[in-house]
Amino acid sequence: MKKRIGFFTILTCLFLFSLASAQPKGTLTVAVNTDVNGLDPVPLIDIDVGRNIARQICDGLVTFGPDGKIYPRLAVSWKLQDEKTWRFTLRKGVKFHNGAPFTAADVKFTMEWLMDPNNKWNLRGHFANFDRAEIVDDYTVDIKTKTPDPVIPNMFASRVFIFSKKFYDEQGKEGLQRQVIGTGPYKFVSWKRNDRFIIEANTDWYMTPPAVKTIIFRVVPEMGARVAELQSGGAHIITGVPPFMVPQLKKTEGVEANSVPSLRAMYMMMDTIKMTELKDKRVRQAINYAVDKDAIVRGVLNGMGTPLGTHVPFQVGGADPSIKPYPYNPQKARDLLKEAGYPNGFALTLYTPNGRYPMDKEVVLAVADQLSQVGLKTNVNVMETNTYIKDVSSKNLGGGLYFIGMGSPEWDIKFSLSLLDSRFVVCYYPEKEIDEMIIKTMAMMDAKQRYESAYKIQKLVYDNAIYLSLYNAMETYGVSKKVKGFVGRSDEFMDLWNVSLSE
Repeated sequence: MKKRIGFFTILTCLFLFSLASAQPKGTLTVAVNTDVNGLDPVPLIDIDVGRNIARQICDGLVTFGPDGKIYPRLAVSWKLQDEKTWRFTLRKGVKFHNGAPFTAADVKFTMEWLMDPNNKWNLRGHFANFDRAEIVDDYTVDIKTKTPDPVIPNMFASRVFIFSKKFYDEQGKEGLQRQVIGTGPYKFVSWKRNDRFIIEANTDWYMTPPAVKTIIFRVVPEMGARVAELQSGGAHIITGVPPFMVPQLKKTEGVEANSVPSLRAMYMMMDTIKMTELKDKRVRQAINYAVDKDAIVRGVLNGMGTPLGTHVPFQVGGADPSIKPYPYNPQKARDLLKEAGYPNGFALTLYTPNGRYPMDKEVVLAVADQLSQVGLKTNVNVMETNTYIKDVSSKNLGGGLYFIGMGSPEWDIKFSLSLLDSRFVVCYYPEKEIDEMIIKTMAMMDAKQRYESAYKIQKLVYDNAIYLSLYNAMETYGVSKKVKGFVGRSDEFMDLWNVSLSE
């Protein structure tokens, strides 16, 4: 009897030990370059940092893996019901962090909130084809579109996170501005603007619970300061490592530099709305010929980038590999400016955020210098990141060239095409012909046909020099060797529920 009691005592101890060892532990600090815009669903997911934090707290119906494939999350399956209806079958037994059950009503609420014009979601134009969400039953929802849309699952995987209708019904808009309630692997703890955002493990998550108990996202705008934090142990993961610091990180003990080609094209938008000179195609072509993209990639980015001929990242489905960058030809640039009536150039302001993208200010200064060599009188306006994003999205800048890096986390051409749509917030070349081509292209359900049509649009963009296309970015993460399981992703998302911390 004593042996039997002893045996069960050992089993009980082993069981309790296993429970204890499985509990999340430790604090992971991630240093990011900018803060979220707010806690409400719209400002939270308006920028990349916010979407990265949101996906730790809130699940989508589906999600992308690092391989660019779509996987189930709150939806267990999805299919086309008809050419304008995607049906999602939802996961049962899921609860929000406030204890409310997840149902189709939350999907409908989320989409209606995001698409409400009063909420001013920057990506609402990207979802212009969305019509409505219809509840079939508690665990089935239909996403209706105005025209056939082959990439609805891609868009939901990258841009839409589901929020709690019950929380809104109880707390109203003020509640959404105080707290984030999702179904995801982490729960919201606190947010101190321009300082830190803290989340804590949700041990009741319907998938494998996280190994790390607490994650702190610290706002460290200056790139050198982020690197110093990683080297000193003040941060475990940093984003946006500048190219010139990568060799230094690789030599630092206990630290790794994780570099991957990004789904982000870097270019400058030319404001043809406010600036008369930029309405002339010859001027825009001259600007493209005047800039040596190879020299910028080599000299400013330490070789970490690939020159682009369009605004489409080369990894996305539908990118035209045949389009090459405008060759560097400053004499041709001068000739085109003279032909357009500007033999002595004209004043041109270039706008850039400071620290939003690796080496953003330095890239724009290099562009400005090269443009000045063909006679343009350039000035560079360097702005705080969130102010810049707000002003460029609301068309409040003064006219000129605007540096931007647009990612395509859908792994598809659609987002790059939607940037050209005159309904989109950062369209500075409104053109009815392009709008019609985009609508027609995006309704094509056959991928081969759709991509061929997208090639024609990209050729039009190139021929008309709508943008000053620069390069496809590389994304480099600095990671402490204490972090296990981290995977650098081309779409710049982080799956922090998959990482653990060693002692």
